[in-house]
Amino acid sequence: MGVEDPLDFFISHDFFISHATENRLWAEWIAVELERAGYSTVTQSFDFRPGTDFVHEMQRAASSAKRTIAVLSPAYLASRYGEAEWRVAFAKDPTGELSLLIPVRVQPCEPPGLLSTRVYVDLIDVDEDGARRKLLAAVDPQRPRPKTAPYPGSASASGPPIRFPGQGPRLSDLPMRNKNFSGRDDVLQGLYSTLRSNSVAAVVPTGAVHGLGGVGKTQLCSSMRTASPAITT
Repeated sequence: MGVEDPLDFFISHDFFISHATENRLWAEWIAVELERAGYSTVTQSFDFRPGTDFVHEMQRAASSAKRTIAVLSPAYLASRYGEAEWRVAFAKDPTGELSLLIPVRVQPCEPPGLLSTRVYVDLIDVDEDGARRKLLAAVDPQRPRPKTAPYPGSASASGPPIRFPGQGPRLSDLPMRNKNFSGRDDVLQGLYSTLRSNSVAAVVPTGAVHGLGGVGKTQLCSSMRTASPAITT
């Protein structure tokens, strides 16, 4: 009976998960989620058996697994072992074109040096479902690009429409303009011209509209707001 090459175990795996001891639970979660998605992984707590040499096992995993996931945290960035592990993957793919090194940030930290140029997966303040989606999207080089996206200015998009940053808030409690409102064109034009001609820096021009109830004062002001967004009512 032939003896199995000890490197075969690592070569057959898709990911080596490199992490600091403090982030063991994160590494195990990542390993389980990747394996549920059909990938194979190597991580210390699951695969390094009692009696083996820790440094030797790390070297085999880092140099032989197809890709490396670096679990980023302050402890990991301070670890010499962690640096040695991610540098193996970095050396194989210095430009990052092959995505052989995938950083996954699980605690606030700023990757230093060569790591600072690598786009990382950020799992901070993300719920479990969101973290799972982000992780699986990051490791799948064949993931399809979205074909549709909600238009951010439409009423159906989630949240209020996006406003230009330089545009201040519009303050008004007037109802929407009545499209059937008519018959006040000269009054509307005169009010518009008065307000515009008197507007200067640090001065807010004002005007008063008066009349009997029901003659259209509110609609006149609403029409003014629609005609000139720069004028608040």
